[in-house]
Order: sequence, then structure tokens, then C-alpha cells
Amino acid sequence: MANGGIRGTRAVTALPRRFVTIKYARLPQGTPEQVAGMVRFEAQQYVPFPIEETVIDHQIVSDPSDEMATVMVVAARRALVNDLLAAFDKAGIEITRVSVTSLALAEHLREETMPVALCREIGGQLDIAVAGAGRVLFSRSAEILSPDGLVSPTDALVSELARSLAAYQNEYRAHPVERLVLAQDARDGEATAAAVEAGLQMPVSVLQTNGAIASTGAVATGLALHESAVAMSTTNLLPLERIERKAEARRRAAGRLTAIAAVAAVLVAAWLGQQGLAAHARERRLAAAENARLKRIQPAVKKADADRDRLERMYVTVNRGLARDRPVVDVLKVVSDAIPSTGKLHLTQLTFDRSGPVVMHGNAEVQEAATEFLTKLQKSGMFAEARLGYLGDAKAEGGAKSPPGAALTGTGSSMSFMVYCRLPQPPSDEDRKAGTRRRAAGNVARGVTGQ
Repeated sequence: MANGGIRGTRAVTALPRRFVTIKYARLPQGTPEQVAGMVRFEAQQYVPFPIEETVIDHQIVSDPSDEMATVMVVAARRALVNDLLAAFDKAGIEITRVSVTSLALAEHLREETMPVALCREIGGQLDIAVAGAGRVLFSRSAEILSPDGLVSPTDALVSELARSLAAYQNEYRAHPVERLVLAQDARDGEATAAAVEAGLQMPVSVLQTNGAIASTGAVATGLALHESAVAMSTTNLLPLERIERKAEARRRAAGRLTAIAAVAAVLVAAWLGQQGLAAHARERRLAAAENARLKRIQPAVKKADADRDRLERMYVTVNRGLARDRPVVDVLKVVSDAIPSTGKLHLTQLTFDRSGPVVMHGNAEVQEAATEFLTKLQKSGMFAEARLGYLGDAKAEGGAKSPPGAALTGTGSSMSFMVYCRLPQPPSDEDRKAGTRRRAAGNVARGVTGQ
């Protein structure tokens, strides 16, 4: 394999047919476990050595619908199988199947529907297999003898083939062999086929293989065909304890890999956990630093907010106070015009705020003068609201309080009063914009009407 450049470490092999016992048994139908038990019991009749020293396998070759199952029983000495496997173990090659040479030859007949025989002769040893309809029907090994050289090798081959085919015919009388295929060397295969055909009186052909030596290549190719999904033979003489040992080794290897993977997972998890804790600690330190910084700047922020609110209020007050839609002169004129001309009322204080309120304090000799003053203020249209906020007690000219009812009768006493007025609120920016749009729309409408 090394010289051939083959790097594979797994292979299949075959025991020579003469070292293997192959028998067909008729057994009752049953489960695979029941059939296996019956096979071991039945094999004691066929195997010429103790059953405990034997490697046994079987294959059911009949239809499941048959009343009785036809089972192909394959057996070989355990010591022989172990000696064969030891050679491969020494070469470091794992054997996955131990087959039989005749069963490997039968794989070439998988496409045949009727029984066809295939034989291989090498070194005076004949292997023959009969197969049809996807089943191996017969298998035999024999030594080709030419006593005293009186019979030619071809005649000896024909005689042995005739005996083997007769043995097959005794078991399958209703299914005769249709033709014979020879696995022979290419240089003399055609001559041998012609001689065998003349001796057996049946069609004979030569197996076409890709190997240089057909007899050897036929077995190797058949072993490869064993591994296909449609292989006719599924028997395997690999000892069960060896399979179990391999399976146990694979389980141990898988267990070690699982343990290594688990340890690696734990280490990775610990590392990730450590990284997470470190990151969490860094986040906590950053959070603590940011909280301390926030506590330091919060008083300054509050002071800045208070200063901003105060400036905003001042701005609003000044802006409203300086607004051109609050003319002081007009307010003073309206107040002046509202004072009665009788001279019985005069103002002592006037407070004017452009943001709206106008508060006036004064004295009136009679209640009618204060009433007239308030009425004129209300009718002036300057104020959105004008009301009498306070009307004080009347006093005599000498400083003493006037008697009750004196202010109502006009007996020369005076009274103090307070008038509260409120200017209309100036229109907002949105109101001004809306008014501008309405005036523009009105101008457009008047222009269209004029045209």
C-alpha cells in the first residue's frame, strides 16, 4: 500500500473459500435475535471444530413471505481469522470486513436475473459461486487434480466444474445454471472458455475486469462491491469481540474528547465570567465617578437654572413693558379724561405696568364722583377690565370720622378709593402671523373683486 501511494488506513479482506464452511439451512421465521440463536445451534452440525473456537455469521437469502427461511451460514476458525487480522494490525491497517473469496466473486453477478456461475482457478484451486436475482445460491471450493499427468489441466478443470454444477443442481433442480463466467487471465482466457464450453455444453464467457490479472482482480473488485448499498453478501467474519473492542475504544476516545471539551468549556466559561466581572467592576467605578461628578455639578446646575428663570422673567417683563402696543400717553389721556370736571375727585397714585395692570388710588368727596370716574374708564375702550377695588371710610375735614351715611349724602366729607384696570394682552407671534395672513388674503380678495 505504501509503494502504491495508498494512504488509507481502513480495508476489507477475504479468506480463501477452502478455509471457510458455507452451508444453507432451512429455519423457521423469527426475529433477528431468534434466528441468530437458531443459527449457532444449527452450525454445530456443520462446523468440524468446537463452536466456541468459531467465528459465525449468517444471512437470510429467502423472501420474508416464505414459510421457512433459507439462511446462509458462514463459519471459520477463530485462530485463522485472528492470524489474518494480526498481519493487518502490524501494518497499521484497520479491517472493517472479513469476507470469503467466493462471495466476493458472486458480487459480479448482481445484475443477473437467472442463475449464472462464476469460477476462478488459481494455483490448482477452484472457487465457484452461483448467483441470481440478487442472491448467492451456491458456493464451493475444490482442488483441481491431474493424477499422474494423464489428464490435461483444462480437462481437469472441466471435470471439477461438472461436479460442482451437479452439486448445485441437486439443491436447485428447478433453477438450472444458464451460463458460466470464467475469471481467467486475458492471454489464455478465451482458449480456456472455448474448451470449457465444448466440455460442458453450455455458454461460457470470460469476466471483463480492469485488473491486469483477472483472477486476482475479480476478488478485489468483488470486495469493493461488498461495500455498496446493493451488495448481495452482507456476512462479516470479523470477530464480535474485536468489533466490541473497537467500539469501546471509540467510546473511550469520544469520552476523552467529551471530557476535554467539557474542561475547555469550563475554562472558557470561567475566563468569560472573569472578564464579565472585571467589566462590571470597571462599569461600577465609572458609575461611581460619574455620580460624584454629578453631585458636584448639581448645585451649579440648579443655580444656573434659577438665574436663567430670573433672566427669562425679567426679559418677558421688559419686553412687554417696552412693547409699542402699550402707549403710556394714551393711558394717561384716558385716565385724565375720565376724572370728573367738578373737581370732587383727585388721584393720589397711579401705577402702570405695560404687562397689563393699571392701579389708581385717589380721594373723592362724593361717591358719585368715584362712580363717574369708573364708568368713563370702562367706556373708554382702553381697558379689557375696569373695576372698583377698594372704597375707604369717609373722614371729616378736621380729621374725625364722618357719621354713618355721610358719604352717601354729600355732607362735605371725603373717601379714599382704589380702581384696578387691566390692559388687553398683546397678540402673540402666532396671532400676529395669522392676522397678517388674514389681511393679505383680504387684500387679494378685494383686488380680485375690483378687477
